[in-house]
Amino acid sequence: MMFVGTPLGSNSASPMPAHSPSPDGQSEVSGPALLHRSPPCWASQAQCDLAQAEAELRRLQEKHSVETESVKRGVERAILGARREERRLIERVEQDHRDTQQGLEQVQRENMAAAQVSQSLLDQRLRMVAQLQQRIQVVSKQSGLEDSEPNYLLKDIAEFLQPWEVSVSLKKVNFKPSSQPNAVTFGDIRVQEQSLCLHVGGCGPQGHMCALHHRRCSVTTQTIKAERKAP
Repeated sequence: MMFVGTPLGSNSASPMPAHSPSPDGQSEVSGPALLHRSPPCWASQAQCDLAQAEAELRRLQEKHSVETESVKRGVERAILGARREERRLIERVEQDHRDTQQGLEQVQRENMAAAQVSQSLLDQRLRMVAQLQQRIQVVSKQSGLEDSEPNYLLKDIAEFLQPWEVSVSLKKVNFKPSSQPNAVTFGDIRVQEQSLCLHVGGCGPQGHMCALHHRRCSVTTQTIKAERKAP
């Protein structure tokens, strides 16, 4: 005999509850619900500020690459012009040509070395952005944290967003071959120093301070005072 309302072959055991009450009588939220909770407001603001800083860094990186490539092409054109002039005056000004060629190559080496240093600094700043973003994700997903841990993170972010600059000294070269066919001169080489300064004035749009820096006057100051009072 089958009981009314019981499907044939069904399990009579009741389904497990979605969550069980805790010893103190309050229900515990399941694990996936905690994973999908919204990030705190400070984390969202910090992510936005870092995204703006990253965009400005990439803009400066592109500007730096364009300026460096332009100077590099100018030096290369100067070297090509010097080599053409060498073929015409090689018998009379061979030593003069070698000295000039060495000077041009030295300028090129110095420009490339300066460009590599500044590029390395920009890459380092981008890696720091990624590290701070990763720390934000870790801290914002953890529950039961003390207030000091987010404060330390905000302090590090505020220090990273301080104005900074990268100064690069590049040398432009202008080579002018001799206009006199019989002159015992190789040519006129003028080297001009050019300073390329990439400046980051602020983390917000148009260089204005973001909401995180307004908060720096309270959170960071309180954190520093607490550190000073600690034994």
